[in-house]
Amino acid sequence: GCQMASGTNTANSDDASKITIAATADPDGSCMIEGSGSYDVGDTCTMKAYNSPGYTFDGWYENGTKVSSSDTYSFTVQTPRTLVAKCTQSTPGEG
Repeated sequence: GCQMASGTNTANSDDASKITIAATADPDGSCMIEGSGSYDVGDTCTMKAYNSPGYTFDGWYENGTKVSSSDTYSFTVQTPRTLVAKCTQSTPGEG
């Protein structure tokens, strides 16, 4: 039958200790992001941004402050974070 794997009820408490690192692209679709997800405190998180054609990567921002100008940003996970990968259009105006 479809028995639940043993220890399923402890999974929730495990997840509670995870730190969520979220990342968004600004503007939408201007770059692809790797590295967001759930981490343990003390883990090293490495965020990578790959700019789409027509865009140039500007930097990683958090709460409006630039935290890194490199497209690869590594940090030690301590608290939940929401990072924004900002890109600028490298070809202005065309449609």
